Amino acid sequence: MIYLEQSYQKALQLDSTYKAAAECLAIVLTDIGTNIKLAGNTQEGIQKYFEALKIDPHYAPAYYNLGVVYSEMMQYDMALTFYEKAASERPMYAEAYCNMGVIYKNRGDLEAAITCYE
Repeated sequence: MIYLEQSYQKALQLDSTYKAAAECLAIVLTDIGTNIKLAGNTQEGIQKYFEALKIDPHYAPAYYNLGVVYSEMMQYDMALTFYEKAASERPMYAEAYCNMGVIYKNRGDLEAAITCYE
């Protein structure tokens, strides 16, 4: 994956308006972030997600993965912020709504949870 990251970065250096390269780089950086997080380095994984968003600020899965990380760290307000951003970038992002619903349900806000599940 590192090779892919370098290839897309090189393409963007040659043409910073090359949208397809930016989108692909955001995907690769997000995947790298997830692999790093799963290997036990959460902070470096978070950094990769933010790198992805710097390249493509509309890439919903990077926001979603930040929501997952912050949920795992029990920082639920931060998690909600990122899940909401993922859902605003991709309105039919079922996983983001589901995870928001779980947080609201666990907080006892059943009305908000139901809204997320609908």
